[in-house]
Amino acid sequence: MYVVPFRQYNIPSKDFGKDAIGCVSAIENVAIESARGPTFICCNDANKTADGGAGLNVSLAAYLMNANDDSYFGPGSHWANDGWDGVFEAFPQLTRPLGPPKGTFRKTSEFTFYRQFEHLDVALDCHPDPGCAGHKTEIACGREQDCEWMKQWTPVGSAAKGVCTDPPVAKFSWR
Repeated sequence: MYVVPFRQYNIPSKDFGKDAIGCVSAIENVAIESARGPTFICCNDANKTADGGAGLNVSLAAYLMNANDDSYFGPGSHWANDGWDGVFEAFPQLTRPLGPPKGTFRKTSEFTFYRQFEHLDVALDCHPDPGCAGHKTEIACGREQDCEWMKQWTPVGSAAKGVCTDPPVAKFSWR
């Protein structure tokens, strides 16, 4: 029996990976965990109606940066869903062969990562539009095509808060 570290891996999320620095920190933190052995990473971004699948692709790319033998990625569409029904049909990249990794990930800049597998090259850019952070209101953030307003948790009765984020971008090149 294995006891493995578990991480919820939605990037960007409303907490750990909510901005470019958080995205980088999440990948580097899991690198520390996966250096010790297998990990189990899950995400609840497998919902194409919300973002066309971009959230799952970013979480999958982040997982692949540190995937090792006996590690697992578990996608779902929300905290309480009907299980994985339809997830694999909606996201064929979850069933394509990777082959063994060709080494560990490379950090190609302050915010970008790259890793090769036998059948896949995967890249993750944690900071595609640095100008988003300058927008302090939801209206101003919404005017920018690449920016996304994320509501932050606030105590009941408190004024709503949020942050304008620059969602990460994942790229997969299969061979």
